[in-house]
Amino acid sequence: MNDTDSHLLSLIDSLPMPMALVDENGAVRFLNRKFEETFGYTPEDLPTLDDWHRKACSDPDYRQKTFERWSFEVERAKGGEYMRPFELTVRCKNGEERQVELLGSVREGNILAVFHDLTERKLAEEKVKAGELRYRSIFDLSPAGIGLATREGEIIAVNSAMQEIFGYSLEELTEKNVSDLYLSPVDRVALLQILDSQGVVRDLAVNLRRKDGTVFDALLNISLVNCNGRSCLQTICIDITERQKAEE
Repeated sequence: MNDTDSHLLSLIDSLPMPMALVDENGAVRFLNRKFEETFGYTPEDLPTLDDWHRKACSDPDYRQKTFERWSFEVERAKGGEYMRPFELTVRCKNGEERQVELLGSVREGNILAVFHDLTERKLAEEKVKAGELRYRSIFDLSPAGIGLATREGEIIAVNSAMQEIFGYSLEELTEKNVSDLYLSPVDRVALLQILDSQGVVRDLAVNLRRKDGTVFDALLNISLVNCNGRSCLQTICIDITERQKAEE
């Protein structure tokens, strides 16, 4: 190994992404520190590419599928192009599984494989998705009307209870501005002022108007939520008309 090779391997060893260098005969020439840290395998564990496939992909069918994709990308990259990235599940030495994206290049018969660890991002995405499902379940099943709208009054979503309260279909409501639902649009202006000063609106009594023109008493609770990068108003609306009549 000449000085240039030593310098390059030293550079690869210091990089923060798992990397492996494999020669044209399938021998693993080098694993950087991040590779060993991420997957737990040492050069002694993986003398050849076959050892890597066997240990990292314990299921035979999945191993074959992964090997075929790897071989296809390597052959493609021999023409001077980079290997197109693809995702795979890697079984670590301690038995844990990590989701990674594999990419690389082929030069003079040597393959440099670079792994992008997606595990934490995937877990975060799954948590967000689970949270969204829980919210959707609450949103759909709530007996109280729930709606999402922009500050300007564009209605983004409403649940079935909200549609029932106002007598409008989802399509009809999303074509309206929230101010159209107030007996006095000034009430929404006042509501926004409360939201700006307090960050939340609690148990605000207002008069709203249904599709058939009837006016009803409602209690509103409003908070700010993130809707795909936009700040939106989440409104919980309870029809208190009967309660008001009983109190009178």
